[in-house]
Order: sequence, then C-alpha cells, then structure tokens
Amino acid sequence: KKKERRDREKAEDEERIQMQLAAKAAEDHREHERKEAEIRAAELGKALADMSAPVDADEAMVQAAVKSAHDRAQKDAKAESPEEKAEREKKEKAYAWLLDYQRKQKEAKEEEERQAKERAQAEKEIKEEAERRQKAEAKERKAREKREQAEAAKRGKEEAERLAKDRAEQAELEKQRREADNAKQREL
Repeated sequence: KKKERRDREKAEDEERIQMQLAAKAAEDHREHERKEAEIRAAELGKALADMSAPVDADEAMVQAAVKSAHDRAQKDAKAESPEEKAEREKKEKAYAWLLDYQRKQKEAKEEEERQAKERAQAEKEIKEEAERRQKAEAKERKAREKREQAEAAKRGKEEAERLAKDRAEQAELEKQRREADNAKQREL
C-alpha cells in the first residue's frame, strides 16, 4: 500500500509538472499567435492604406474584406489586459481543478472496484476451500463408515463362528453326557 501511495503521489507530481508545462506552452503559443497577428495587422494596414477609394462594387467588397481582416488581426494582436489575463487564468485553474477532481473520482472508483474484486475473489476462494473441506470430510466419513461396516461385519462373522463353535461344543458335550447316561443305565 505504501508503494502504491508513493507511486500515486509520484504520478500526481508528474501530472502537475505536465500541467504546468502545458500551461507554459499554451502561454507561449498565445504570445506567438499575438505576434503573428501584429505582423498580419501591420501588413493589412499597409495594404489598406495603399488602396485607392473603391470605384465599383467588387473593389468595395475587397476593401471591406481587407478592413475586416485588418480589424480582426488588430484585435488578435492586442495584448491581454491584466483583467483578461486574470479571468483566463481563473478559468484555466477551474478547468485544471475539474480535471484533477475527475481524475481523483475515477481513481477512487477504480480502487473501490479493485477492492470489490479482491473481496469477491477472497470470498470465492473461501467458498471453494469450504467445498473442498466438505468433500474431503464426506469422503473421509464414507471411508470411516465403510471401515466400520467392514469391522462390524467381521465381528458379526466372528461372533457367528464363535456361536457355531459353542453350539457344536455344547452339542458334543450333550452327546457325551447322553452317552454317559446311556452307559450308566446299561450298567444298571
């Protein structure tokens, strides 16, 4: 987590630097465009001064187009006033804040999704482990029941054999007793 936080902070620092560089590049670009507009305005102003009064409609339209382009170039060439610059910077800061806010919201959402995925994965693993244990316990229970049944059958067989042996011995003793009784009665 510390590494993730350091990486996130590093990424945020890099992003801030990139935003500052982008702002500087935009400022340089605006200044370059302003200088080009100054040059264009000067050229159009010279062309407008060199033009004679329009004689027909086509010349009037051309002169109007040049004047319009000259006016636009002069407006573009005009340096920003401190108020305009402050207003532009305020808007840029608000936009930068909005982008940062959206990025943080996206990161927070991604983090929530990542944690939800981890929780789901952990729950899945726990469930799978519980199922494995249940299957292993059921298998062990069946094996134990089978052993117990085999042992009970063996004990039953041994008991039956013992009973049969006891009966055979009893029958033999009974036979011997009868024979002895019969032998006594013959003697009498």
